[in-house]
Amino acid sequence: MRENLEELRSRLATLSADRNSPKAERHQVRAQLKAATLEVRTLLDEVKRVRKANAEANRAFLRELNADRLRRIRQAQVQARLYWCNQTEVLRNYEIARRRTMREGRRLKPRPWNGTGTVCVYFQKGLSVSGVFGENGRLQIDPVPEDAWKSPSRSVRRRLARTCLRMRIAANADFRLCGWNCQ
Repeated sequence: MRENLEELRSRLATLSADRNSPKAERHQVRAQLKAATLEVRTLLDEVKRVRKANAEANRAFLRELNADRLRRIRQAQVQARLYWCNQTEVLRNYEIARRRTMREGRRLKPRPWNGTGTVCVYFQKGLSVSGVFGENGRLQIDPVPEDAWKSPSRSVRRRLARTCLRMRIAANADFRLCGWNCQ
């Protein structure tokens, strides 16, 4: 029906663009388009009504399924032993993927881990710029030399613009004990 609707729309556009086309033919195509649009609207309203009735009839079962899904998610979170902010990020990405696959009518497929990923670090009370470039125990960024901004040579600016970021992964605050080295 939608293909028929699109075909009628394109035919009407072609006829409207051609000033030599008979008015009666344009009028006839407009009437067909209006009837097809009404038919599609009526059918979509019926689908919405049936879908809503189906959801109402199965609401208790859907609640039970959702509670079971949430229980399995919590169990997987406990088994994964992730840091709380990474756990939140993983859950957010899962929910986005789940909604997208449901909307597209597909099944959710797990992606195998290939050794890469994202680390999320949330600072509940924020972190000032001076704290990042200073002696913060969680996150440190080495300042970029002044020549990275002012050198006339692009290659020098690119080389000097690279910096090092140190992030505390373990529980200790001493980066040297973590073994991270920026070279």
